[in-house]
Amino acid sequence: MSSYRLSDRARADLQRVIYQSIDLFGANQAIRYREQLRYRFQLLAENPRLGRLAPRAGKDVRRHEHAAHVIFYRATEDGVLILGVVHARRMRGLRF
Repeated sequence: MSSYRLSDRARADLQRVIYQSIDLFGANQAIRYREQLRYRFQLLAENPRLGRLAPRAGKDVRRHEHAAHVIFYRATEDGVLILGVVHARRMRGLRF
């Protein structure tokens, strides 16, 4: 079974997204959104070519949009490495 791993940056990004979601939408919605993101991570692990190439973000980096965020990742031998989870409005100049 394919799996996903989170980089340190992705882990910090995910934590920030959850805290901001709690502040804006409440704990229940934040938990639902976290689960949706985790589902997307697994979907990408099982289908690593699902996202588009994002050459401006780095070599072999792909991107996949989910709601207001963009998931950046790189395919690995056993799935994907999630590089970052970035709000769509904060993507200028990203490099992984």
